[in-house]
Amino acid sequence: MKKEILTFKIDGLTPETLPMMRLAEYMAELAQLFSNAERVHFDKVKKGSAVLQAWIEPQASPKVHSRLQVADSPDAPPDIAKAFRTINRMLRDDDSTGALRKGTATIIKFPGKKAPLAQTFRVHEAGVLDGIVIRVGGIDESVPIWIQDQQGNVHKNCHTRNRNMAKELAKHYLGPIIRLTGTAKSIRGQDGEWELEEFTVDTFELLDAAPLSEAIEAIRGIKGNAWDDYDDPLAELKDVREGS
Repeated sequence: MKKEILTFKIDGLTPETLPMMRLAEYMAELAQLFSNAERVHFDKVKKGSAVLQAWIEPQASPKVHSRLQVADSPDAPPDIAKAFRTINRMLRDDDSTGALRKGTATIIKFPGKKAPLAQTFRVHEAGVLDGIVIRVGGIDESVPIWIQDQQGNVHKNCHTRNRNMAKELAKHYLGPIIRLTGTAKSIRGQDGEWELEEFTVDTFELLDAAPLSEAIEAIRGIKGNAWDDYDDPLAELKDVREGS
């Protein structure tokens, strides 16, 4: 099986100055960027500047490259954009820059320390957070809770205003997806990205986790609906959403 080699070069660090724990953190974020974890493999760290070398199985190559092509674009999907931002932030913290390459061709440049920094500021505003309850705890009147969103991010900075709300949320521990509404305190970091610092829960509701296809079938069962007039109602819904 022919190996397709990708290299991630960190300018400013060498294998001798790159701690093992930091190496593991870079590898974890690269794995998130590549996805297809079972078909992308770590190879070695080359000499000179710290160069992490990985190889991709042929079956995964098209999917990996489709992700890499949009990684530094404004239209990147949330999971790809997050991995790109995290790697770039790590490089800036390490006073370095980086690049992902295939052979001599650069696929992605990570500006790291050279990226312009934005002004940091905070805002308080009404907010909404969807996810599942994975922890409820604390003895104060304001009870901390942990929420895991649909992208897998864990928000440990949420809390209720009172114990009664916490008791109600505890009934849905590891249960259905819920929608929390309340007050969000967010900060825009120097990389220009917003991060949720604190979320105070006022109310919540359960969300229907049924797939869209089931929802369409339910609508079709309503007397007098117009869905049966369309050969492909899902495509029609997509056209409506895109304004065509």
